[in-house]
Amino acid sequence: MPSYVSEVCVLVTTAFLAYMAYGLKLGTIAQPGPGLWPFLLCLAIVALGSVAGLTNFQEKKRADFEPKKMIKPLMAAASIGVYALAMEYVGYTLPTVALTIFWLKVIGGEKWPITLAISVSVSALFYLVFSYLLGVPFPPDILFG
Repeated sequence: MPSYVSEVCVLVTTAFLAYMAYGLKLGTIAQPGPGLWPFLLCLAIVALGSVAGLTNFQEKKRADFEPKKMIKPLMAAASIGVYALAMEYVGYTLPTVALTIFWLKVIGGEKWPITLAISVSVSALFYLVFSYLLGVPFPPDILFG
C-alpha cells in the first residue's frame, strides 16, 4: 500500500473538521469565536499533511501495513467514544479511571500497581485542574455528586 494513502486520509478528515469549525463563529484574533482555533489548527495540519503527502508521493514510498497493528489504535479510539458516552450517564470519576486503566493495562501492558496508582492520580489531578482551577463544569457524578 502506498504510504501517501494515510496522508490523504488525514487531509480529508482534517478538511472536514475545518469545514465544521468554519461553521462555528470564527470571530477575529482579538475576539476569537469558538471555531477560530480549531479552524487554524486544521489549516496547519492540512498544510503539513500536504507537504508530507507530496513528498511521499514523489518518492513513491510504500508503507509496511499490517492489519494486526491496527487493533490497539482502534481499541484506543473506540474507548474514547465509550468514555464520552459513559461520562454523560455516570459522571467524570468512574469513566476516567476506567479509561486510564484500560489504556495503561490493556493497551500499554503496565503492571497493576502502576496502572492503579496512575489512573487514580491522573483522574484526581485532571479533576482538580479542570473543575477548580479552570472552572469547567462536569456532568453530575454518581460517586461524588
